[in-house]
Amino acid sequence: MSQGNVIGAKLLAALQRDLVSEIGIELQSNKAKMIAGMWSEILGYVADETRNPRADHNRQTEAERLFREPAAVEETFNVSLQQIGQQEIEATPERMDVLLAAKFGGGKTVRIERIAGGFSKDSFFFDYEDAEGILRKTVIRRDMPFGPNGYTVLDEYALLQRMYAENVGVARPIACIEDVEFLGQPFLISELVTGITQYDVAEPNKQKRDAIWKQLGELVARLHSLPPERSGLVPAADPQQQLRDYVLWWKDRWERHMVEPSFVLENAFEWLLANIPAHIDRIAIVHADISFTNILVDEGKITALLDWEFCHLGDPVEDLAYFRQFVTDDGDWENFLQSYEQSGGVRYKPENAHFYEVWRAARNTVCCSSSWWGFVNNKYSAPKMAYMGVVLYRRFLKDLALQLDLPPSR
Repeated sequence: MSQGNVIGAKLLAALQRDLVSEIGIELQSNKAKMIAGMWSEILGYVADETRNPRADHNRQTEAERLFREPAAVEETFNVSLQQIGQQEIEATPERMDVLLAAKFGGGKTVRIERIAGGFSKDSFFFDYEDAEGILRKTVIRRDMPFGPNGYTVLDEYALLQRMYAENVGVARPIACIEDVEFLGQPFLISELVTGITQYDVAEPNKQKRDAIWKQLGELVARLHSLPPERSGLVPAADPQQQLRDYVLWWKDRWERHMVEPSFVLENAFEWLLANIPAHIDRIAIVHADISFTNILVDEGKITALLDWEFCHLGDPVEDLAYFRQFVTDDGDWENFLQSYEQSGGVRYKPENAHFYEVWRAARNTVCCSSSWWGFVNNKYSAPKMAYMGVVLYRRFLKDLALQLDLPPSR
């Protein structure tokens, strides 16, 4: 059987698993709807590959596939069930009670509920009564059996402790559990913070929205003004070398977890290494994933900045350029930038920002490529890994090609 057929069999087996164990049972749940949506898109691209086989892999065939819309799916498949029980341990109340007894002196689980999404970590709401009967509401972030970016909660927890002490919008970290006997992988526990994400969509009042932009600008400026050593990371003597080393780390990860080559990614890394910004105002702690999905707002106040796993030392303009893509109103962007710069942030450099627009797309594409490698090589057969490797990979690669002005020739 060819590699393509093997991969197809894995996809279809995983599809039936989810249809049987998730979608058919609880189609009204958010979890089932999310999985159904992912597989619907995945099958569109699988059908496209089946109907349009490649004679070979070259720049033109990759570009044609990249900019072609996925085909509709009408076929019915009958394949064997594939289980991932040995790869992922279910978080149950019974397991959490064992954890409470072993690590927290006792207690009783009130709620353990998986949070939908989570493409790089598995997240859960975990409410429990402690040994004294006090209700504690927390969030668990657990490493996946194979993650898209190679970062672990062990690294993230140490960073969160430092950032919590610096008052830069981090939920209070409670514990980091390295023992895999409890949930199969290391995980961290943080205090649950109230608030909603996607605040820009939820808040139509401009005055209230402006207040949020001001708070966010102050928060990001405070982060960027911290001495980089406060992160626990060691800055390089040369800012350009700091950035070059970071790009090379991701290039190496892509090359080690590659299912098939990509001329777009090859071109991107060549361009990035040849266009390191010449002027970097300062090396700072960069969050690297600031978006509305990672900002919690409650009653007009920012309560937390979430998902710090991409955090590293680099050019502060990276955070600004990354966040800029999510701000559709120019007035909102100006309000944020004014607050940021007045609070001690660096000057926004459009010439540096373009570099980070290319970088953003390259990094995200590598994450998806690594996820696909993990799925194909049985490191983690969850549907979200296939979704990243098939659907999101193509979206980010298309974004990368457009950033580099590499659309297909016609």
